[in-house]
Amino acid sequence: VTANNITGESNPADNTLSNTTFIQDFSTNISTALDFSSIAIAGTSTRSVLLTNNAHINQSSITETITLKKVYNFTDNFTRLETRSFYFALPENTTTDDITVTLSYNTSQGNITYTQPQADSPGITELIIDAKKMNLSSLPVNITVEIDLNETQWVSSDFTATQTLENKSSKVFNYTLTIPDNISAGDYKGTLTYSNENNTITENITFTVNASELWIMSDVVEAPIMTSSETYTFYANTETGQNNYSLIIKNNNGGTLTAVSMNFSSLNFTYENENITITLTNGTDGVTVAGNTASMGAIDAYTNKSVILSFNVSDHTKDVTYSTTFNLTTSNGEPIENYSVTLNLVITDTLDIKMTHSSVEKLYPGNTTTFEMDVSYRDGTPVTGMNSSNLTALAIKDSLSNSNSILSSSLNNFTETATPGTYLLNITLPGNMVGGNLKLDTTISIENYSATETENIVVYAPYLSTPTWISGKTPININIDTFGTGYATYEISITNNGLEDITVDATLTVCSETYLDITSTEHTKSLTIPAGSFDTKSWTVDPKANKTDCTVTVTVTGGKFWFNGTSSSIFKIIDLTTASTVTPPADDDEEDASSSDPTTTSTCDLSMCDFDEACVDGACKFIPCDDGYYSGHKCIKYIYSIDFTQIPKVEIVQGNSSTIKINYKNTGTKLIKDFDFILEGLDENSSYEILTVLPDEILDDEPQVITVLLNISDDAPVGRRNITVKFNSDKLTTSTIFVLSILPDAESIAEIDDWMPVLEQDIEELKKQFEDIEPRFNNTNYTYLNDTVSQINILYDEMKNATLSGDFLTAYEKKAQIEKLMAEANKIMDDQLFKQGGTLRYIMTIFIVLLIAAGAYLLYDQSNPKGYHIFEKGNMTKLMQMRLIPFIQNRRSNEN
Repeated sequence: VTANNITGESNPADNTLSNTTFIQDFSTNISTALDFSSIAIAGTSTRSVLLTNNAHINQSSITETITLKKVYNFTDNFTRLETRSFYFALPENTTTDDITVTLSYNTSQGNITYTQPQADSPGITELIIDAKKMNLSSLPVNITVEIDLNETQWVSSDFTATQTLENKSSKVFNYTLTIPDNISAGDYKGTLTYSNENNTITENITFTVNASELWIMSDVVEAPIMTSSETYTFYANTETGQNNYSLIIKNNNGGTLTAVSMNFSSLNFTYENENITITLTNGTDGVTVAGNTASMGAIDAYTNKSVILSFNVSDHTKDVTYSTTFNLTTSNGEPIENYSVTLNLVITDTLDIKMTHSSVEKLYPGNTTTFEMDVSYRDGTPVTGMNSSNLTALAIKDSLSNSNSILSSSLNNFTETATPGTYLLNITLPGNMVGGNLKLDTTISIENYSATETENIVVYAPYLSTPTWISGKTPININIDTFGTGYATYEISITNNGLEDITVDATLTVCSETYLDITSTEHTKSLTIPAGSFDTKSWTVDPKANKTDCTVTVTVTGGKFWFNGTSSSIFKIIDLTTASTVTPPADDDEEDASSSDPTTTSTCDLSMCDFDEACVDGACKFIPCDDGYYSGHKCIKYIYSIDFTQIPKVEIVQGNSSTIKINYKNTGTKLIKDFDFILEGLDENSSYEILTVLPDEILDDEPQVITVLLNISDDAPVGRRNITVKFNSDKLTTSTIFVLSILPDAESIAEIDDWMPVLEQDIEELKKQFEDIEPRFNNTNYTYLNDTVSQINILYDEMKNATLSGDFLTAYEKKAQIEKLMAEANKIMDDQLFKQGGTLRYIMTIFIVLLIAAGAYLLYDQSNPKGYHIFEKGNMTKLMQMRLIPFIQNRRSNEN
């Protein structure tokens, strides 16, 4: 990197060359970051980047991408369960969506949340951190705020839309950073990325803006003034009389604020024709007050100057707004250079109350919880000397503002701490209260001052809805003449909106079973309702005789878990018409596929049979129905079925873990109990864990989901695996399959550089071996091997392309396919060589046997006096005449 044409405050960046990242054909000469150093407002700084193509091929369609962010880092140590505000400046053109907040803390201590900062730029915004749900005595919290910037307003370059780099060549690109006005001082960062379809390389950008930040604050209001035109409100207590409030002008960053001046339109707070006179004096050295103007001159970095506004509120109207205005000007303030502020004054007798509790969010009925309360007047002065008589009301409300008052006996302690204005109170929650996300209202009164604070609390207890009839299973008028021989089913549902499970009893009653018989064995049924879920229960009834205004009621007992005015029972009034004898038609010989009842006959009166009987051989006889239900004097078998409604697509890097969600539901006609899930198909070193607590039972057509944690081992083979999810119960076993893609980790990706050249060499050796023994193959083996070698070449090219594009999963899969084909090809060639070697060995064996036999004969001949003595004189001639030697020679030639 070289530096030139530098203005403002800047330093050249490092010239050291960086190592090329794996599979990158691009490289730059940036060692750590493209550092523009420290620059003042309106300053510029230029850096040059050398981009090199290290590949042996040309690289085309290269694009450039730049990102920039303003960065804030805060660290605070929370010692109380409270909310806390952090303020920071916004560069011009910032939107709310540009702001990203990241929190870092010990999550085992609970959960910290924040409120998304709102942008009104240029200006100052507020980040609210809520640590009320932590289990802490001291907890460091690191806060990072990043603000996305429009890089085109900051950086220009001579990089055109796209670039082409020939192989082993380089180009230099120049980047000029210009600092705009109306931005915040401090640290900035970003990235510079070059990429095309084959390669990507990213380098970091860093720089610091050296500027003075102009903030207006107060000693009686926590928040600063956040925009250039804002209404800022002071509160004064009705009983205080004289007040002395400060306006503080702060330089919140580096540099020096110059020519700072404040001018008031009037030194009166005015409401209609009523004025409260303001006396303006200097609050710090270096401030000169003359009439309505306070001149402050220069304010050094990270220092402030102030003025004091003195006024008396005695005998003035309370709860109305008095106003004045002032302007604050500088020559170099950032991100706001000049302010125009409406300053309000409200005289009030209300208090400020802040509450929290020490039970880390979870509160339980019947338990005692300690609440901490900060009480102050609206001007920030702590309220001291209170006792339990000052706590005049306590109430719990739900989201609909239904309330249950807490008896005074529930408040069993109210004490002031050593910190002025801070109190501790112990509250015992009612044992039978509802659960869920509720609100605790606390009212404090002292002399003429009062206030009510609403604290969000979470009570872990059930909170039941009124029972409701299930659609299609609600009691309705019945005309028995047309009703047939079936049974009506009534079903109710109860929802638990709380945070604890509960078991209650539901009882069905009717006007009289003489008219409407409850055929269900149990009139009272138990419902177990999980937190945030519901349960249902049903009963079957049989209309018997005429009855008007028959009341059907379901009453729920077993817990006092409804708010006042919410009923725990439900009823319907229906009419039953006169019943008549029902004689069903004779059944056909064909058996109903969905029933298991015996063949019935029409020689008996079916209406006289019980619901679990049918006409068999002219008489009412019992029908077994252990795994079904009776309908129309038949046993309808239950259907057990599970449908996996959503199959996940999962990708996990070696050595990592990830959770997946598997959606399923009961698509049968009967609830399923006592079930579990098993996953099959992982490698032996990987594992899984089902994180969801499975319900005891699932109702028909009730959507369910399980969360499974997959732990992939470091040495899990890279590739795609079929994972089987098995659902097991005593009634049903079924399964589904999803594809798990195991991606290579950094180490496995780096290994590609090692095994790719070796694999390429193995392929070349295979091709050479194939060429050497090619003439010895038959047509079938030659064709197969030739096709195999061609396929290996294609796969190798695909593997290289996948590697260049960063698709390392595909690269590993192609490698596995290549290795499999190479193993098959090597086996065929080894078998061919073995066969040819076997024939040669056979011939040599025969020849050696013949030689041994001939040698043995000659040895015998020479040792026998009567032998032929072949080597004696004259015998060799005879042997030649017998053509034995030519015969042996000819035989040897044939064997060869």
